[in-house]
Amino acid sequence: MLDVSVHPPPLPVKHALCSRPMSRRTGAKSPPSDPLEGALRFGVALGHRLRQVREEIGWTGEQVSFHARNFGLGWDRSTVTRIELGQRQLTAAELLVLPLMFSRPLADLLPTEPAALTEAASVGPEELRRVLSRAPALREWYVPRLHEVLNTALERMGPVLTRAAARFPDVNLITVAAAASEGWTDETTSKAARRLGVDREDVAVAAQQRWSHGLAAERDKRLATGGAGDTARGRQAKRGHITRALLEELRPVVEEIQHSRGQEHGDGIG
Repeated sequence: MLDVSVHPPPLPVKHALCSRPMSRRTGAKSPPSDPLEGALRFGVALGHRLRQVREEIGWTGEQVSFHARNFGLGWDRSTVTRIELGQRQLTAAELLVLPLMFSRPLADLLPTEPAALTEAASVGPEELRRVLSRAPALREWYVPRLHEVLNTALERMGPVLTRAAARFPDVNLITVAAAASEGWTDETTSKAARRLGVDREDVAVAAQQRWSHGLAAERDKRLATGGAGDTARGRQAKRGHITRALLEELRPVVEEIQHSRGQEHGDGIG
């Protein structure tokens, strides 16, 4: 089993976050320069966009506030002005009401310029819109702290993760590391691999992708909900039913992993 000293939570981030050169000694990526330098705070960039939309429609600030009040938002004209100047942040609920107010999809109301969502995470307008319908591709984001986490992990697990990156080309590196750290040689994973006719590493990684934790953890989680029956036979029956269901959920994920690898089956990693 691979001993992982750093256990960051699984994130939907490709192992090729950016095209930065890799260290010859550790294989770790060097911290990236800021490709979105000068990005506005999200609230400011959003305010710019909302003002642009308002002017396109031909509304005044008073008209915007009127429509906002119709949807239960306690806005007045000064509220609209502060929002457009980036002096007042929108709540998540207010953001989701905007499409109702302007009769436009939310994607059309998001900033059209790079935006800094936090001090440590900036993103361009195209990626900002794409995350409305799919998981973020963090290679499109500027997140320097995430690179620091990856550097630390690569220094500790460089050789194994280098092989893992080649084995799982379309799976993010942190997910692979999490699968290894939970132990992709545990009995539950090994049995599932035999029943699916695949390698145990593929099952472990597929489980991380599907549930953000291992197969055994997901089985135990489902066993603990809804009652496991009053008898040993009842608990065993439920355990078997859950296991079969989990394998069916994993099957397409494993197949996608193998397809991305070009259907190549190598020796186990670690």
